[in-house]
Amino acid sequence: MEIPQPTPKHWAMTICQMCGIWTQRNRKCHLCETPIPDMAIGKEIVVLCGSTRFYLLYDEMNLKFTLEGKIVLSIGTVHQGDHGSVFEDKKVMLDELHKRKIDLADWVFVINKDGYIGESTRSEIDYARSMGKQIRYLE
Repeated sequence: MEIPQPTPKHWAMTICQMCGIWTQRNRKCHLCETPIPDMAIGKEIVVLCGSTRFYLLYDEMNLKFTLEGKIVLSIGTVHQGDHGSVFEDKKVMLDELHKRKIDLADWVFVINKDGYIGESTRSEIDYARSMGKQIRYLE
């Protein structure tokens, strides 16, 4: 049995919460006439960048932007051991993963407390600039 591949047509579909049938997003259900919103349309996507030493500011900025109705992409973890990151062997992969988040974002917010910008953050800023992304700073 062949499984149909998703297409842009399928991505624009959702299930009506009133009658349970598939219908197009951002329209009325064709069976029960219930409005079907598309919550993601028109939402800005922001990615947070900066040193993980400012993880409390990550939480604060994530909440701020979320309450403003923005979609927020952030770091995956801040777990650290007694002698630095427990993910040191994964640093290159995690840095590349964060650059893919930059690709998805409309703009970048840099958490640069006291003006601090480390090597990884500088690399992310340079990458974002090369991709034409708008960059905003905490300070």
